[in-house]
Amino acid sequence: NVQLPNKRKWDFVDRKWQLKILEDPSRKMVVKKGAQEGFTTVFLAKVLHAANYTPITVMYTLPRRDDLSDFVNLTLNPIIKASPHISSLIHDTDSVRVKRFRAEVQDEHGDTEIIESTLQLMEASVEPRMIPVDYLVNDEIDRVEDQDFLNMFLARLDNSPDPHHFQFSTPTVPGYGIDKLYDNTTQNEWMVKCLYCSEEQMLNWDKNYADNPPRYICSGCHETLNADVIISGKWVALYPDNDTVGYHISHMMMPISRPVAGLAKELSDSRITTKNFYNLRLGLPYSSATGSFTKEMFYQRCF
Repeated sequence: NVQLPNKRKWDFVDRKWQLKILEDPSRKMVVKKGAQEGFTTVFLAKVLHAANYTPITVMYTLPRRDDLSDFVNLTLNPIIKASPHISSLIHDTDSVRVKRFRAEVQDEHGDTEIIESTLQLMEASVEPRMIPVDYLVNDEIDRVEDQDFLNMFLARLDNSPDPHHFQFSTPTVPGYGIDKLYDNTTQNEWMVKCLYCSEEQMLNWDKNYADNPPRYICSGCHETLNADVIISGKWVALYPDNDTVGYHISHMMMPISRPVAGLAKELSDSRITTKNFYNLRLGLPYSSATGSFTKEMFYQRCF
């Protein structure tokens, strides 16, 4: 029973691709994504689930201090409040920066054991506290101006017997932040199969979008790819032998909640720049044809 901001219920109507990520047991994961695709909720669910069964310390980082209160008040606290079970686990400390949980589990002999876990929130723009952790979650890493701090956070996992490291972000420019990390992962992409010619393909705005009327089409035979076809796609790893699991998510994968006509209108009406369309809607980095949009330019213009 997960409640999203504005009291919306969490469902998978056109986000069935979230299920594999939720169930993926991988200890190292990188997600390159568009904006507002529910990944904060996905990774909170993963760590809160783990805290039910194992005594763990979780460090969850956000780019800036101001992000922490928004995150707690708009996302974390509503999730906890909406779940009587999770609410019952809150123990001792419940503040903006620290949540402590206590759960009862049965050991292999059937005896009841009390386990305690901690969720520690920190801004990633400062040197990390000297806290050993088992789970490290780095949210929106491209907005962290000094990327060296992220490596310092990674050292907090050194003493864990079972370290988990999750990183996810909307990309900004090629070869930087999440895009750079994603290049060295399994690169799971959402594949859809055309009903007419059976071609399997990754969704690509330039190849799969057609107008008059706005719709998605097969890059092979140019027949329409309807919402059901897109929703029923599957994850395919381009580099399955790589150690770190990676996923790329685009708004094209959500044809009901992010209809193609709305995306096209945003772009045609110039309500969104081409760069922001690629970053926020397609989950892709962007460089203009007239020259690369550098990370320095990004910080100058966006902060």
